[in-house]
Amino acid sequence: MSNPLIERYRFSLLRPKQVWIHGVIYLVSISILFITNNAAHGPNGSSIFAAMYYQFLVIQFLVLCGWAAYNSSAAIKDEILENTYDFFRILPLTAMGKATGILIGKNLIVLIIAGFNTLFLLAFGLAGRVPLRLQGQCLLLLVALALLLNPLALLSSTFGGKKRKANTTAIVVLIAFLVFPAMLGAARALSETTGLEGHTIGFFTLQIPILLLVSYVALYYCGWAFKGIVRRFTREQEPLLTNMGALLIMIGHIVICTGIVWPYANDGEGVVYALGFWLATFLPLLLIPFGCRKDFNAYLELYGLARQRGQGSVLSLLVHSNMSIWLLLFFVWGAAAVGVIALVGDSILRAAYLVFVAFSFHLFLLLLFELLSVYKAVFAKILLLLGFFVILYLFLPLLFAAIFENKDLVVYSLFGAYGYVFEHAGRTDTLILWDKPAVWIFNLVLCLVPALLVFKRYTTLIRTRAKM
Repeated sequence: MSNPLIERYRFSLLRPKQVWIHGVIYLVSISILFITNNAAHGPNGSSIFAAMYYQFLVIQFLVLCGWAAYNSSAAIKDEILENTYDFFRILPLTAMGKATGILIGKNLIVLIIAGFNTLFLLAFGLAGRVPLRLQGQCLLLLVALALLLNPLALLSSTFGGKKRKANTTAIVVLIAFLVFPAMLGAARALSETTGLEGHTIGFFTLQIPILLLVSYVALYYCGWAFKGIVRRFTREQEPLLTNMGALLIMIGHIVICTGIVWPYANDGEGVVYALGFWLATFLPLLLIPFGCRKDFNAYLELYGLARQRGQGSVLSLLVHSNMSIWLLLFFVWGAAAVGVIALVGDSILRAAYLVFVAFSFHLFLLLLFELLSVYKAVFAKILLLLGFFVILYLFLPLLFAAIFENKDLVVYSLFGAYGYVFEHAGRTDTLILWDKPAVWIFNLVLCLVPALLVFKRYTTLIRTRAKM
């Protein structure tokens, strides 16, 4: 093996004693599985093999997407804990080589067990007369999910604390024991489902087997996960995403969701699917900007470069701020949201008004996000405070609506407003939420205080840079 990381993990993980321990646990586990299935199905017939195929499919999922992802999520933290992170950083490997070395090397035991599981899957699939087409789709889905979740887990290990909690392993094992019975129940349900490989879903004008579509989407996001790892390993001090990267991820996500909604454009429930599109794309709209968040020090540098070009003003600072990418992403989302409503044949005016109401919610959350960026250098605990405000903003109206038995209050919550719109999706006589202008007025009034605080911090930044 030419990758020194894989070599290093091989020497530490594939010691005879460790391999022997894992081998005994694996053999005992599958023996118990054989015995229980033999007692349940009897020694004759192919049903026992089909049942065991789906059970091993679930086990393979837990191994590749649970156990392996857990190992990957602890990789960088373990390096820091063992004081080997500096060695890791100076290795003569590319960022992709380091990522590959960790993902493979850290999971050598897992991959060996997964290899044996694959052999059992092939044997039980053939003996149980599971359709080859279904076996191929399931195998592709497993690989795609593993390729997505493990890089994401590795990427997550580059953030957060530097110490691994001692009780984390015990918690993961407990969760596995709680989840495993439910997964076996899912395996039984799958074994009783016929023709799953032929179930298709519309994607634009194509009809694609649903398992294949999920696999393709997972592989698409897998590419972005590896891109994020490479950037994280090469530019540790910079945001995870560039503004262009955030924009491309958002556009790609919108295209995928549009492709799923497209076949239902002429359906009687097209508006419902369009609102589902709104929800599926609005949540990433709120989360993606966190990947390209700039802090106060980055603002100082960007503003200094702008001053050299003769653009030293609050407006130039705003152009280079986090708010600019948030607003750009919202514009892209708003245009797509209106377009999808038009696609299903509903009123563009209704869609535009709802986008405006959504913007009022979005603007307040955006300003809280900007407060975090510009004040964190001054107030270390501001994240806790702003998180508390976000929880109040999202859930307090729902609580008050229940306490005071006033359903009109739910629309002051983002979730409540979406539920209200979904509930009244079939109305064509008027604009939804048109009779509740207090919602967006309330949101805009809430924006005043954080907007003033952000502006104050901007002016402080300008004065600070002028003295440098």
